[in-house]
Amino acid sequence: MAPHRKLLIGSVLVLAVLVIDASILARGLFVRALDSHAAYVLDDSWAAMKGYLRIEGVGNEPVAARWYYDSEDPDESSIVGRLRRAFLVTDSSGTNVLSISRTYENIGKEPPALIQSRVSAALASSGRKAFYDTRYSDGAIYLVRAGVIFDEARRNPYYVAIGTPLAASRQALKIFTLILVAALVSAVLLGCALDRTIRHATA
Repeated sequence: MAPHRKLLIGSVLVLAVLVIDASILARGLFVRALDSHAAYVLDDSWAAMKGYLRIEGVGNEPVAARWYYDSEDPDESSIVGRLRRAFLVTDSSGTNVLSISRTYENIGKEPPALIQSRVSAALASSGRKAFYDTRYSDGAIYLVRAGVIFDEARRNPYYVAIGTPLAASRQALKIFTLILVAALVSAVLLGCALDRTIRHATA
């Protein structure tokens, strides 16, 4: 094999390795960026939820999760509707469910032991600790944020969890991955084209 062809093949291999490494790194960074954005959205939703949700008893009625918002305001109705789409409230033991949406039922309620453990951890951090995990509902993927909220009397802690769909993020990741694959294939094809060009030039 001619020296220049060995050099070209070596260059193409090095280029392919660099492109693969860069693609893996770029994809990893993109995944982290998407996950960070989803967590940010959930944190923002959590803050909004605390402005509309009250855990209280009214009159002789038992303690319940109650939403206070202007149902005639389209913005508030939209925000609360989104918050309640994947939503769970239980007491600190995890055995008494005050509210759970159908989507969250499909996601799967946390077992009482896990809820108790999380409530204890949250209380140890003055209620500020948050918990994130990924769940599935009817084939759709959700990011769930859970934590502790106190009742209106500030006496009892309650376990609350909300979820947001990750379909858009996963679609963006799929498109990004396809772009990276296309870049890799293009680099290989470019190397092959260069090889053919050099062979014809030296023939």
